[in-house]
Amino acid sequence: MTVPARQALEPLLQAVRTQPQWRLPEFVELGRPAWGDAMRGMAWGTGAVIMLSFIASAGPAEALAASAIVLAAWLGLRRWRGRRSAPLGEGRPDGGRGCVVEVAQRRIRSTGLEPSVQWLLEPAAEWSLGRVAFEDRPRQWHGWRIELRHARKGPVAVLCTVLHMSRAEPDLLALDALVDEMAQRLEIRQSGERCVPARR
Repeated sequence: MTVPARQALEPLLQAVRTQPQWRLPEFVELGRPAWGDAMRGMAWGTGAVIMLSFIASAGPAEALAASAIVLAAWLGLRRWRGRRSAPLGEGRPDGGRGCVVEVAQRRIRSTGLEPSVQWLLEPAAEWSLGRVAFEDRPRQWHGWRIELRHARKGPVAVLCTVLHMSRAEPDLLALDALVDEMAQRLEIRQSGERCVPARR
């Protein structure tokens, strides 16, 4: 069962609230909804029953050939899904890539990439955090990028990409809360739209 975003993001939100520095991974993948897992399980179960029925009624040669075909198809599907699940062609799950945020120094530095890049958020009035929604329909992914922005240069870095299948408002509010807390701790502005617009 997929953990809701508001629960999955809670450890990161607590680190942002309480730690003098914290690490943002390159990607936070919140997974697919539970109904999707259930549908895939039913499909595999039905296929297994059909396959076993065929093997029980077939001779040894036909059963062996059918088993080999099913195994090859399963391996091919796993390989294809592994390639397809790489988010937007941006690389595999982070492998140490991301950034470290140091509150007292008001500094953000990249990790896991050479050469490392860092940004000093001074003067604070020139820096902001923003959210950018995106959707990748062929891969059935959507989510949000947390951007670091400069008043004159525009977006300078994607600090973290949050991938999810859900559009539930509590999940969007969890991401808003994370960005709110980050901006407050760093004493910089927020720019652009919120995930959930403020109600009037």
